[in-house]
Amino acid sequence: MSTIKKDRARFQDKLKESVKKNVKNIINGDFNTVKGGKLVRVPINSIHIPKIRYDSDNEQGVGRGDGDPGDVIGVDQDSKDGSKAGNSPGQHGYYAELTIEELADILGEELELPNIVPKGQKSLFGEKDKYNSIAQVGPRSLRHKKRTLKKAILRGRPGRIPYTNDFEYRSFTKKPSPMNNAVIFYMQDISGSMTREQTEIVRTTCFWIEAWLKKQYDKVDQRFILHDTVAAEVTRDDFYKYTSGGGTFISTAFAVTYDRIKKSYPVDEYNIYPVYFGDGHNWNEDDKIATDIIVNNLLPISNQLSVGIIESDWYGSSSFCKELISAVEFNEELKNKLVIENIKNTENCYNAIRAFFKKGN
Repeated sequence: MSTIKKDRARFQDKLKESVKKNVKNIINGDFNTVKGGKLVRVPINSIHIPKIRYDSDNEQGVGRGDGDPGDVIGVDQDSKDGSKAGNSPGQHGYYAELTIEELADILGEELELPNIVPKGQKSLFGEKDKYNSIAQVGPRSLRHKKRTLKKAILRGRPGRIPYTNDFEYRSFTKKPSPMNNAVIFYMQDISGSMTREQTEIVRTTCFWIEAWLKKQYDKVDQRFILHDTVAAEVTRDDFYKYTSGGGTFISTAFAVTYDRIKKSYPVDEYNIYPVYFGDGHNWNEDDKIATDIIVNNLLPISNQLSVGIIESDWYGSSSFCKELISAVEFNEELKNKLVIENIKNTENCYNAIRAFFKKGN
């Protein structure tokens, strides 16, 4: 591998490391899409790869003169406070451009569909080829040049020219890959009590759950449901476009979800994951109806049911959530399938995703 390629590989590793450290802020909305949404531009700190720098002034020494213990090294001691124009170079951040899939990969290192199990005739795991081994035969395009040259040197080949039996090739092993026997239902409250900021929190969270699922699980079915006093299944595009208005009957969203499961997703063949987002405020008489549908119909057939409550400044605590928690309090099996997460603002989107899908749940 050439020096340039090595340096580029080291840079890409450091870039990924920097993005990984900053993934929480990125998921919470610290990014911009470019090139028609195909790339995500994210801010990161400047990346410095250590290298030898030669003194252009031919002066001796490698330090900055005499100093005392505790002195800060590497900062201009004469720098100003920024109130006036300066004459010294500054330090700048860096915008990295990554695909949605690359960010989903980083996010996916911490996530998995909880309690997922093989069901029905469909295999939970298919097979994918992963190039992570070495073979003695293979096509020229997969020839491992570094390992081949190393073997030729060790065997003392004249001119370091490898013989036929020196060649080594990249090869693959079969790795299990999750297949399509899972479905996730996204339910969103679009009643009048949901502000634009709350709706943005819901959509940011759903966007990254979607991106992760598409990358990590082949062809997982994803269904989208909106509700105010009535609920309806919508397209993915419409799910992200509707504005708020109307009253709130939470039960309608769970009723539509249960209906879709009965018609299209036999519970002995699918892993089922309903995910609900709203401010938790409901028409009083509907709390019990919604709770009955969840406890009696949905929780028993779901691998996990997640509820994200988008908190508001002017409403009190959710009576719906109190009713739901009370209903499963003494049923350990159903209680373990229910995850309720309070989401205060966009800074909590990442925490909500981890609460729903963190490995080990």
